Amino acid sequence: LAATLAASGATDPAPAADAPKQAAPFAGEPTPLPLPVAGRVVGGYGSPDPWGRRGSGLTFSAPAWAEVRAPVDATVRYAGPLADYGQVAILEPGPRWLIVMAGLGRVTRAPGDTVLAGEPVGDLGGLLPASEEFLLEASGKDGEILDRKLYIEVRLDGDPVDPTPWFGNGDKRGP
Repeated sequence: LAATLAASGATDPAPAADAPKQAAPFAGEPTPLPLPVAGRVVGGYGSPDPWGRRGSGLTFSAPAWAEVRAPVDATVRYAGPLADYGQVAILEPGPRWLIVMAGLGRVTRAPGDTVLAGEPVGDLGGLLPASEEFLLEASGKDGEILDRKLYIEVRLDGDPVDPTPWFGNGDKRGP
């Protein structure tokens, strides 16, 4: 992900758009933040993914179409597709800090937008309702097959840091 981020230019600050909102300063102290999505942590920092790569962030499982919200006041630095990570929103909550949210189905913000904590950034997308009804009946489970994944990294000076101090173990609910 680091090479892809660098190649996208996402770490280069974009000029901020004139906006009436003012983001609160982010000092980077690890204080608990609200989860960006109503879900639970299914992959922790350093946990291997299905291909054996160690993750540099947290992976959340949430229902299809769940709204993804900014966990902190920030400026959107990148919004759109990024390699094979799906739709990605990269937020800059303060100098030298980035929060990368990958796996969105749709991003509803643009680079330069200021978002306040709790404001929507996008959603996880999902299957069409007719397909979901079929899969629920076919799976025999409680919609588990329909869950989507949101991946989050916290970066300082371009390097990943463990996001667990900000987002805990996912035992609190998101928006």
